[in-house]
Amino acid sequence: MCRRLRICMGYLAATLIALCGAASSGNAGEELITGAVAPHEELMPAVQAQGKAIFAGRDMDGVSDGSAVRAVVRSVQNVTISSELNARIKLMKFREGDAFREGDVLVQFDCAKTLAELDSAQAAFKSREVAYRSAAQMLQYQAAGTLAVDQARFDMEKAAADIRILETKHETCTILAPFDGRVVERLAQTFEVAQANQPLMRIAEATNTELALMVPSHWVGIVKPGSLFTVQIDETGATFPAIVKQIGGAIDPVSKSVRLIGEVSDRSASVAPGMSGTATFQFSEAAR
Repeated sequence: MCRRLRICMGYLAATLIALCGAASSGNAGEELITGAVAPHEELMPAVQAQGKAIFAGRDMDGVSDGSAVRAVVRSVQNVTISSELNARIKLMKFREGDAFREGDVLVQFDCAKTLAELDSAQAAFKSREVAYRSAAQMLQYQAAGTLAVDQARFDMEKAAADIRILETKHETCTILAPFDGRVVERLAQTFEVAQANQPLMRIAEATNTELALMVPSHWVGIVKPGSLFTVQIDETGATFPAIVKQIGGAIDPVSKSVRLIGEVSDRSASVAPGMSGTATFQFSEAAR
């Protein structure tokens, strides 16, 4: 852009020299007496207009009017539900966009194998418990040593721990909703065999939302937690009051911007995750 301006200035300077030379060969003395305007003074408004046209619309602060930035509505909790088991999916009734309540069953696995393993562990524990009691009774009659009794007790405790492991595993056969929300995306289907740590679905909290904004870094000295602003939602056209809750912990050195987290003050506002809009702050001229 600077090269374009230099070329324009060079062309205008050459024109000025040519016009001045022509004027000096004619009635230059008359111009000096009558106070006529020199040709280069007549061309200065054109040069200024050209410069303004080149730099029109550019804002060095990165904000069009110094107080408006884009905002995105997002869920405070956006969770990916994953499998802890290698098992077949028995039930997965909620589809994308469906709403659910806290405690609803999101995913149910076929855990017949886990139940059989749990029954086997409980039987093993009973066997170890009987062996320990028998060894302890024999110790009273000095028919067994303390080492044998301790070993029988350790085996019984290990069998009890195996039961607790399988009970915990069986609890993961059913995944319950941790909060009220909606299904964002289903990543698996009923009757599929899920692998351990495989993502199954993405869910988002529907009632608890926040606003994410990227603002110029020099706003850090102006905007504080508790600062008020308004946000106009693109999808609905409605405008709501909002408040700044948090300021990001680091400034991006490349874009010279920092993240703000805000919240719509009106809890009944009809905003949903994924909506976007324009956040407007009211600054004084001195603050800008």
